[in-house]
Amino acid sequence: MADMIRGLMLGFAAGAAVGILSAIVTAAFLMEYPIAEIILSAILFGFFGALLGVIYAGFYERLPGKDAINKGIIVGVSFILIIDLFLMALMLVLGMGIEIMNFVLDILAGALYGFLLGKLWSLNFIK
Repeated sequence: MADMIRGLMLGFAAGAAVGILSAIVTAAFLMEYPIAEIILSAILFGFFGALLGVIYAGFYERLPGKDAINKGIIVGVSFILIIDLFLMALMLVLGMGIEIMNFVLDILAGALYGFLLGKLWSLNFIK
């Protein structure tokens, strides 16, 4: 149970970092820096990261990989891949177009989620 709570907290921190980075990069392209969007993005990505952190903590011992960072990247990318494939199938059924660039950026975001989560997990500052 302690590992699940640890995964929840570290996942939320990693998700918030990804959300802030995503909002800042998006704002830089728009040349606007709305602080409310950055905060909202951090919170929403944080909840997604918390879910990812709980999954990571639950399956940590059974995951392939030698260290926490590799395991985190595997979990992050596979979780994003499952969600994206489901959404792509839904878009095909609804007759909408599929954006391949969005898919690629989501995979990169999943790798960043996993890297940050694995790095925070390996630092071991929350026990």
